[in-house]
Amino acid sequence: MKKKEASARIKINRLLEEAGWRFFDDENGPANIQLEPNVKMSKADLTGLGENFDKVEETTRRIIAEDKRILSDPAPFVALHALDASSVNVIIRAWVKSEDYWGVYFDMNKTIYSVFNKEGIGFPFPQLTVHQAKD
Repeated sequence: MKKKEASARIKINRLLEEAGWRFFDDENGPANIQLEPNVKMSKADLTGLGENFDKVEETTRRIIAEDKRILSDPAPFVALHALDASSVNVIIRAWVKSEDYWGVYFDMNKTIYSVFNKEGIGFPFPQLTVHQAKD
């Protein structure tokens, strides 16, 4: 029975890793699964190129502070992650209790979307601008 359980766990771990979950920090990024009472949550939120990062950071920190399921220790982390072709990527890392993970994950997506729209913070959509030369 233990051999079947170990084999099943290995399969599950491989599926999680293929889906982008990491148990350990590696070249693809920091660990985003912890087998502890608290779970580290990572979320890259996209904002339109040229948005005011200070406003994005302040708004994000306010949203995080309002959700009592997000733990204050370790402190949530918000940073400018990358400048991509059509977006500025902001990363959010917050800690929650294991049982709150999915609720916080989905609620944060919805809340960030709603609050950003209310406060005029745009989300990029893939687009291409074509300039036609005049003869």
